[in-house]
Amino acid sequence: MCDMTNGDQFTKPTFNFTVMTGDTIPDRSLGPTRDHTSKSSSGGFIYWNRQLPFIPGDNGVVEPSKTIQQNTGMCVRFAYYVKMLYALIDEYLPR
Repeated sequence: MCDMTNGDQFTKPTFNFTVMTGDTIPDRSLGPTRDHTSKSSSGGFIYWNRQLPFIPGDNGVVEPSKTIQQNTGMCVRFAYYVKMLYALIDEYLPR
């Protein structure tokens, strides 16, 4: 993650993230199937299903459903899971 802001300025995001659960994720093979903290399929996590190619400068935004009270002593931790599926097409491989 490059940086976090409080949203005072704002550049339109290229992509938006979605809060999903293991029960609502559109493609279970891309996982995760459960929340990292509760280990439950009903626990929420931030999900971004993005197809390649990525372009430098792409960015996304997470908007919580509840306002988070600012606290200078606050520590925010993220666990992340990355899984990418892709296929190499024969014609693009060097011969």
